[in-house]
Amino acid sequence: MSAVAIGRLVREQIVEEVATSLQESKGAVVVSYAGVSAKSLNDFRRRLKEKGARMLVVKNSLSKIAAEKAGIPELSEFCTGQSALLFPCEDTIEFSKIVSDFAAENKDIVEIFGGVIEGKRLSKDDLNAMSKLPSKDYLYGQVVGAISAPLSGLVGALSGVIRNLIYVIKAIEEKQSK
Repeated sequence: MSAVAIGRLVREQIVEEVATSLQESKGAVVVSYAGVSAKSLNDFRRRLKEKGARMLVVKNSLSKIAAEKAGIPELSEFCTGQSALLFPCEDTIEFSKIVSDFAAENKDIVEIFGGVIEGKRLSKDDLNAMSKLPSKDYLYGQVVGAISAPLSGLVGALSGVIRNLIYVIKAIEEKQSK
């Protein structure tokens, strides 16, 4: 097999892997990373991995082909320059916070080009706005608190009535025993 044929097979395999990742994830965000220190980049990858997200550096032409193959052609417009694909985790709010923090930590170096998450095209501003939203866990806590507050008030009121009834019964018992 010639070197050209091997190169083509490798490119096809990369495109297939990226397309599969795009289909399995909720989408992708494209960021530039040129000029970022290796330490910062490794720290960023670690933070992404802790939340179940990941970063993949792929040649732009292969990223564009994979995006078309995955049915996300909108992603192609963001694949320019020295860029990386970021695949979000289950909690897209937490993911957007990690990406926005990384961009803020590396001002003038890292740029968020945009992306597509859950079928919606996102600009840099959209992603930054998303990062300011409360996390799912926080929102779940608020819902549970809103549901449990009236219930705990009801329980307190009912227990007060029962307590008063017991005091009245004890008072009657003491009065009759005299």
